[in-house]
Amino acid sequence: MNSTTKIIIVSSLILLTACNGCKSKTTAKLNSAPTLHITNTPRVLPTAIVTESTPTLRITITPRPSPTAIATENTPTRDAEHVESTPTSTEAQATATLPSTVGHISLSGYIGDAGYSYVFATSVVTVTWVDPPSACNRYDFLLSDPFFDWKVIGTDFDPSDGVSIEWRAPEHLSFASLMGEAFCEDPSVIHSLEFVDLFSGDAPPEGVCVLTSGTIGDPYTYLEPSFSSKWFAILPSSRYVQVLERTQDGWYRVDTSHAVLMEEMQSKPEFGWISDTEGLRLFGPCDSVPIANGS
Repeated sequence: MNSTTKIIIVSSLILLTACNGCKSKTTAKLNSAPTLHITNTPRVLPTAIVTESTPTLRITITPRPSPTAIATENTPTRDAEHVESTPTSTEAQATATLPSTVGHISLSGYIGDAGYSYVFATSVVTVTWVDPPSACNRYDFLLSDPFFDWKVIGTDFDPSDGVSIEWRAPEHLSFASLMGEAFCEDPSVIHSLEFVDLFSGDAPPEGVCVLTSGTIGDPYTYLEPSFSSKWFAILPSSRYVQVLERTQDGWYRVDTSHAVLMEEMQSKPEFGWISDTEGLRLFGPCDSVPIANGS
């Protein structure tokens, strides 16, 4: 063994001895160090931190209250279902300035059926405001067409004897309405309820006496001026027929060209008799109609 080999062996022994000393010191330090225990705890939300010196915080989510039901410490609590909304001063003022509705309109001389009303064209009828407002300066009566184009048809300036006008009904009304409008001090304008769904037909011919049904029914037409006679036709309620003769007990001899036969006949009679018990309406110079012989 040469000198170089000896030097290497001696150096290795010295290093080995030094490392054994380091190992024993490191082991001693590890044995004497306190044990570290790592515990995995759940993450705590910032809004729910609880410490020994902090009381427990309970978070309760409540529905958002409406503006009219906000309760404070100085306000008694009420159940939500019993809270009634109170209109604001602006809403109350707007409601107070809206036109009021008082009373309703009545009409004379019309035929009513299934919610619709029929008035005879060119006939003069009375339009009355039932239960009108009092102490107003002017009471207008208005007529509208199906497109709600209102126009004044008459005015009553003196309510002392009731509020009404005389009105000559025009031809060909269709779904028309009547309404009253009063001009007062407070509130300034008051309306009535409307008289709705008003109709009229053709005007009766001028210069001759004619009759038509004054009810929703169709008058019976008889062969003779007697209920014991045979009736053979009806007169449509929308038709005017010329009166040719009359009796003193209320029968009218009429042209039957517009009458509708109720049974088959060899020939349709040219004339027939209608009783005034059928609820008739007469137009024209009927006083000049001659009285039948023997009546």
